[in-house]
Amino acid sequence: MSTNSTTPSALLPPAGTNFIAVITAGMPFLLTGATMGSIHLAMLFALLFFSTPHMRRTPMFILNVVALLLGITNAIINIYIEIRSFEYPTIPVDPNVIICMGALGGLTPLFRTPKIQWYLVLGVPILIKVGRLANDIIFLVYLKRDIDSLISSLSGVGGASILLTATIPSIKVEWIFQVVDDVFSSALFLWRVYRQGMFSHGQTLSQKVQQLFWISTYNFVFPVILSVAQIVIYMLNPDNYLLALYVEEVNFGFTIMGLVFATVWAAEGQWKEGRRFHGGPSTRLSAMMLGPSSTFDPHQKREVIVFAPPSSETSVSRPTDSIPRSSLAATHDGLEESNFSLVERGRRGSATVGAMHSAS
Repeated sequence: MSTNSTTPSALLPPAGTNFIAVITAGMPFLLTGATMGSIHLAMLFALLFFSTPHMRRTPMFILNVVALLLGITNAIINIYIEIRSFEYPTIPVDPNVIICMGALGGLTPLFRTPKIQWYLVLGVPILIKVGRLANDIIFLVYLKRDIDSLISSLSGVGGASILLTATIPSIKVEWIFQVVDDVFSSALFLWRVYRQGMFSHGQTLSQKVQQLFWISTYNFVFPVILSVAQIVIYMLNPDNYLLALYVEEVNFGFTIMGLVFATVWAAEGQWKEGRRFHGGPSTRLSAMMLGPSSTFDPHQKREVIVFAPPSSETSVSRPTDSIPRSSLAATHDGLEESNFSLVERGRRGSATVGAMHSAS
């Protein structure tokens, strides 16, 4: 990609056509960003729809939403850059957009333990994050200093990024830190899942092994393998940097999806309990809704009397005392509409009381 001031008119493509090199290099980024962005958006809607107000206040839910929002933001910026490069191949992208993209690429999404273990568990990830943050700041400082002059050169914006990675090993350091971070965090996560048994109650051993397999696959195998692959590709052939960047873009999306899948599967039992106790009326109350409806049914009334008989410590009263007050209020209007139903109810009630007195 180059600018109008440096590109001779003889090298411009004919009217109505575009640079083949621009389309060939940018199309995989556009397709990857659109695909991953749509998946992240669908996962965000599903996460909001199937959650309850109680679960939306938990740190696990909030961090998953933040990770999905980062993925959607990355996809939007990526799509904007590629579409603009297709429409205006001779006009460079705004440097602020490139800097925002570089900053976004550096973002990755106390329980009761001994102090040494607690400091070890928190200290290693914090040190890795601090190292990655310092490396990203150095990269952005050099990028901001040189990007204005580099994007107007013949090499374009892509060449500017490669020039910086050749002179400053920030990209290599970032990817190595990423592998170490993924390995440590994933191993710690899987170890806690195994030790504390974060599975649904009643699962068989094969079901637990299968669930642990999928958790480890999405949270460990895919991110680590893709991170190692992009490092190997870039170090073996630095000139073929686009392939490594394609792998990095896919890895960014898979890491977010794996984070959401792994945390949801690991806490599946807790999420089910949260939905049962906080997500709508409980099914345990359905047994108390056996009162008569607006149309009187003697069999239904008899079921209520048998279900809730008067206790031996209280005096025998009208059989309607055993019916919940809410059920009587719900049937009041229907009973007033039919005199026959009212007379029939009184006759059957008197017969029932007489039978109960005779039995006593």
